[in-house]
Amino acid sequence: MKKNKRLLTYLCATRVLAGATLIGATTVIPKEKIEVSAASETNSEIQKEDIQNKMANSIDNFSYAKGSYRYFAEFSNTDYTVDFQVRLKGQPASYSKSHNLKTGTEFENKFDGNNVMGILHADKTYYINSVDKENPEDPAVKGKLAKQRYIKDSKGNINGAVYRHDPAFMGMASEILFNQNIIFGFLQDYSKWDIVGHEDYLGYDSTVLAGQLSEGYKIKQGATTFKMWVDSKTGILLKSEAYNENNEVVFSITCTDLKLNGTLDDNKFKLEKPVNYKELESKPLPKQ
Repeated sequence: MKKNKRLLTYLCATRVLAGATLIGATTVIPKEKIEVSAASETNSEIQKEDIQNKMANSIDNFSYAKGSYRYFAEFSNTDYTVDFQVRLKGQPASYSKSHNLKTGTEFENKFDGNNVMGILHADKTYYINSVDKENPEDPAVKGKLAKQRYIKDSKGNINGAVYRHDPAFMGMASEILFNQNIIFGFLQDYSKWDIVGHEDYLGYDSTVLAGQLSEGYKIKQGATTFKMWVDSKTGILLKSEAYNENNEVVFSITCTDLKLNGTLDDNKFKLEKPVNYKELESKPLPKQ
């Protein structure tokens, strides 16, 4: 029972809470308070829709990816790094390894195309789950515009969104490569954010977005504004920060290394049972 509680606690700590990323545990003061400007030629709804749609369908824009990032969230006392690699072309597969900077514990997640394996090194335990591949992605959802995927009630109010299936079960790598929480959360209301420019980030041309958080995110993250850097070509999230009323970073996801469409280490995808580790009877569901 104690092991199961530790497992659930660890998994909750390593899963992303509605889209965030890290610049580190250090406090960063933005040069000026983020304000949303009036509509302009560079902030037309078409341009905002274009970058949101790229993010909503980022997995269609690259074949292979590997890299690392750091995740920090003051509201959940979370600070960890993740190394990852993902294959989307051919038989999808993924690998990720997180390192908790507060406790030193590590967790590995692997998908070989048929099964997901999770390895909890602190407890010397692991689990293997089969995945349901009987129902491939609905063609009506694939490539669909972000706005067309919102779920609305009878009064037209948005109360959810249809998420695309993650073919590689990439787990924590999705925070960078396919962060649908941010897409349908931070960017839902176009009147609350702007495209504020373009910057080089890790050698990628990034579109920089900045704006106000919705009331729900303000309460959840203890933040009021956000800024993010998105790869202009693929829609991959390169960096995201949320700031409190004092313009201090209280939440961030920071990509520290990213290589697209290069070679991968296929050995990382192999589900080899770790020696002297116990297989768990209660197996968490893989994150999609």
